Amino acid sequence: SNISGTTSYRKLKSSLVIQLTMCVCVCVCVGLCETDNVNKAGYTPVMLAALTAAESPDDLEVAQQLLRLGDVDARSRQAGQTALMLAVSHGRVAMVKLLLSSSADVNAQDCEGSTALMCACEHGHTHIVRLLLESGRCDTSLTDKVQHLRSSCFVDLYLVPKSGPGDPLSCSPGPDVCTPVSAQSHI
Repeated sequence: SNISGTTSYRKLKSSLVIQLTMCVCVCVCVGLCETDNVNKAGYTPVMLAALTAAESPDDLEVAQQLLRLGDVDARSRQAGQTALMLAVSHGRVAMVKLLLSSSADVNAQDCEGSTALMCACEHGHTHIVRLLLESGRCDTSLTDKVQHLRSSCFVDLYLVPKSGPGDPLSCSPGPDVCTPVSAQSHI
């Protein structure tokens, strides 16, 4: 039988990733390894922690200690992404909150010019779009290098106001689903 498609396999895999990342975090916190070292893919321990689905208070505490020790704005070698961009792209809300509280640069741009806000819109993570915008630190005038769109254009493309044009944080059809305006049959 194909175990890779089962829920239990995914839970086990997620649990193992969290445990492995937390082991890395503990090693960093006790001084057994450097926070700014990169693996072969060009990721630091902070970036790897940003990819975890850490939710428990213990996991979040360990991740917070790692964020205090490492460079939250370091960029990956491959695409120039930061830990915040990685957490945003993978929908890791708890890690996004931790990174924002650690003063991660919300306006950092990767090699294509994308920001964390653009990544959140592209991946349909409206709850994260809300967090980023509510931080009050997003520069919506930044432009990416690929589509030459400003951050505000990404928000406009994916967030359709329910209560009127002045409410960019309301989405349709649901609170966690972003749908491009052109895909809406009716508002």
